[in-house]
Amino acid sequence: ISGLHYKDNVLWALSDDRGGRAGEPRIYKFELKPSDNSKKWSVKPTDMLYLGEAKGYKVLDPEAVFVFSDDKILISSEGDLNQKPRVMPMVKFWSAQDKKWAADLSLPPE
Repeated sequence: ISGLHYKDNVLWALSDDRGGRAGEPRIYKFELKPSDNSKKWSVKPTDMLYLGEAKGYKVLDPEAVFVFSDDKILISSEGDLNQKPRVMPMVKFWSAQDKKWAADLSLPPE
């Protein structure tokens, strides 16, 4: 797990697996509830969402996640500078509702 985001009693956990035997990049959703004494929490897995291939990026190495109120998810990937040609880092939106990649955020070349 490389990124976590907590919102509305849901913990979003971002897997940074790149594919192959380790599995495809994905997001896990967990329901978090405090116990009666509020010193412990229960954690219940509720969903696993595969991110799929991001158009224009042959390597996805997700590192951070932020969930907006409309369930649009902002995900960053560090890319892979060892690939030929290099795969540059990205910041891109993903829709939990549609389970599809959406708009990129422009990053400076540096």
